[in-house]
Amino acid sequence: MLSGQGNKKGISAETQNRVFACARELAYEPNLLARSLNTGISKTIGLILPSISDSFYAHIAHQIESEAEKEGYSLMIASSNSEIERENAMIRLFRSKKVDGMIIAPTKISKREISRLVESRYPVLLFDRYFPEMRVNYVIINNEESSYKLVRHLIDKGFRKIAIITTNPHLLTMDMRREGYANALSDPDNPPLTEEQLATVVRLRDVPGETLLEKFRNAQHRESKQTITARFDADVVRYYRAKGKGYQSIMNAALRACMEAEQAAMKH
Repeated sequence: MLSGQGNKKGISAETQNRVFACARELAYEPNLLARSLNTGISKTIGLILPSISDSFYAHIAHQIESEAEKEGYSLMIASSNSEIERENAMIRLFRSKKVDGMIIAPTKISKREISRLVESRYPVLLFDRYFPEMRVNYVIINNEESSYKLVRHLIDKGFRKIAIITTNPHLLTMDMRREGYANALSDPDNPPLTEEQLATVVRLRDVPGETLLEKFRNAQHRESKQTITARFDADVVRYYRAKGKGYQSIMNAALRACMEAEQAAMKH
């Protein structure tokens, strides 16, 4: 009756009220596990995050918990530490705890246990990351559009040497961010990275934070480019246009090399 099934079981309101009064007097606390076995509902949601210490995920967890409490649900939180096997273990653990559903920010390319949840029609929601080939509910931002708008904002402010740093290169969301970044730099004066340049990209985890900051500090800062009307010999223009997309930047580099050579000669 304390499970809220008194009316369905034909127990009178008077009897129910007496039982509830006794329960309050004795400070009775229901066994939630036993209740879930009886009703099939635990009023508990499992939340699996790549990292609890990450400020982004900590904020998300706080918001989910607040909304769950409004609906009478409690939240069980676990961290996968971005490890596939740990994530799978947490999913199995939550299922054994009879949680009513799970919210998961999946790690890397982990699919096995999530696929089993989907196949068994278990209530599950993915967020921040997802698998496009999997028929499952998910919540993400438009990573490509957001990245594009951020880079275009910098370009409109006059910046040209714009770098992008992402994590976990195998995640689809990271591909989408890089795509937006590349599209924003697709005008002739901001050519995308070449294959040779892409080959120099290293994983952030492989570079100490101090070293990475030093690389940015030591990067050569130049004034924003200016738009002018210039006249060149036709054969010069044909020569550089034949180099394809980004030829204006190549012309600029050639002029800079000449300028720096003259400046060096003038010092001697």
